[in-house]
Amino acid sequence: MKVTLNMIRLSGVKYTWETIYTALINNFMENNEVEIYAAELIGADDYEENDFINDLAWGSMVKEEIISSIITEKLISDLDSFEEAELKKIRYAILLYLKEEYINSGEGLLNKLAEVYADFNYPVEMSTLYTICQTMNLQLIGMMQKVIWFQILSSI
Repeated sequence: MKVTLNMIRLSGVKYTWETIYTALINNFMENNEVEIYAAELIGADDYEENDFINDLAWGSMVKEEIISSIITEKLISDLDSFEEAELKKIRYAILLYLKEEYINSGEGLLNKLAEVYADFNYPVEMSTLYTICQTMNLQLIGMMQKVIWFQILSSI
């Protein structure tokens, strides 16, 4: 499942170039979201002129160029230190989005949870919840939404 900057923003999660980079290399984000982020940065009061960010805002690069340029332009720090935390942020934003989007659809929610569970390589913290949701009657899922969402969001 793809994540958008709007989904991340609405989740209240702080996002940076590390978040964008992690989403891109894991195929959770489309290029146009990078353009949106670059435009956000340009519009900020504390923006310092940067040709690379200006180019990103124009959308003239392909994904591979963006990924390698984020590294060469030193927009991110140590690659190994942030990916796990950024993936959790992205997963959290997606799950919050699903909570709102599928509030009245137990079956739709179950299908999307399965998709997220697979997309994130079956994270251990989601395994119990996913198993419970799979075996529950869909009507019960609708009735137990609050409990389910508490478990999902507290597991991240």
